[in-house]
Amino acid sequence: MNGYIRCLIHYYRGVTLEDLGKEDIHQARRYLLDSLGCMLSSREDCRRELEFIKAMSPVEECGIPGTDLRLSMPLAAFGGSVLASAQEMDDLTSVGASVHPGCCVIPAALAAAEKYKSTPRDLLRAILLGYDLVNRLGLMATERFRELGLYGPGLIAAPCAAVS
Repeated sequence: MNGYIRCLIHYYRGVTLEDLGKEDIHQARRYLLDSLGCMLSSREDCRRELEFIKAMSPVEECGIPGTDLRLSMPLAAFGGSVLASAQEMDDLTSVGASVHPGCCVIPAALAAAEKYKSTPRDLLRAILLGYDLVNRLGLMATERFRELGLYGPGLIAAPCAAVS
């Protein structure tokens, strides 16, 4: 593992919500509300996709916002991500990275928070750290992804969801 990744992991493990500014916390709440709005707006349009995802779930441990579905944590995160991006109203980044942080970070953070009974503060921290990583990876890789004809948000989403 290279030094940059080690440094990020050390930072993410040590940072608390108190270490982050009030504006950061305010933004995390806005990100959460924005993504929840996207998820809720897609519920009816994505019924078939959600039924497909539900069929893969071995357990019923986490919900998907706005639905009565209970799925395994990874599949609840995946289902939420489908809803968050379906209307193509999900957020972008303003730092020049070709990514959509909310559709991967928010559903994963919500599912993990539910499974592990996290506090709202833990949820906000997970959202902020997930957004940070999405933007960092996006900035490092966007131009290379474009050169290769790849879709950056799809490649970055999984590791950032895992971090969240």
